[in-house]
Amino acid sequence: MMLDIEILADDAMREEGVDRKKVMAILDKGLRNKMPEVDVYEEVYREVYGDELTPEKCDQLIDMLYQGEEHGAKWSLEDTNNVASKLDIRFEQMPFTPEMFRVAMHIQYYDCAVPLKESGKDMSNTDWGRMAKFYFMADDEDGSRLVDYYFQKIRNKVKKEM
Repeated sequence: MMLDIEILADDAMREEGVDRKKVMAILDKGLRNKMPEVDVYEEVYREVYGDELTPEKCDQLIDMLYQGEEHGAKWSLEDTNNVASKLDIRFEQMPFTPEMFRVAMHIQYYDCAVPLKESGKDMSNTDWGRMAKFYFMADDEDGSRLVDYYFQKIRNKVKKEM
C-alpha cells in the first residue's frame, strides 16, 4: 500500500500551522478503536494538508488511473504547465497547484476519452486542460474533490488486495 503513517506523522510534526495535539488525538483514536489504517491516514492527511494533494500523492494517483489497456501518465508536468499557460491559468490565483491540475487532466481523460472518441470527438491537450480547470471550478464542487478521489482510489486498491 502507498500509505506510510510514520512518514505522515513525521511530516505533521514538522509542518508549520499543524495542530500536533489534534494529530496525536487522531492517531490515539485510531489505535484505541482499531480503525482501518487508511481511515486514520486520511484523517491525519487532511489535518496536515487539508484539500491539497501533495506532488507525491498526485503522481501516485496518476499511476492508479487506467482505462482498458491505457494507464498511468499521459502528460508530463511540463506538458500540463504549457497547457495552463495557453489557458492563462495563474496557479497562485487558483484553488489548485500545477501538480493537481495535471492530475485533473488525467482524471478527465481517463473518465471521458472513450465515450468522446466513440462519439467522434477528438480533444486537444488544451481541451483536456479546460476540463481539468472545470474539475475544480464547477459551481457545485467543493475544494476537497481531488483528495476525496485519491482516498476513494486507495480504498478500492485496499479492497482488491484483500
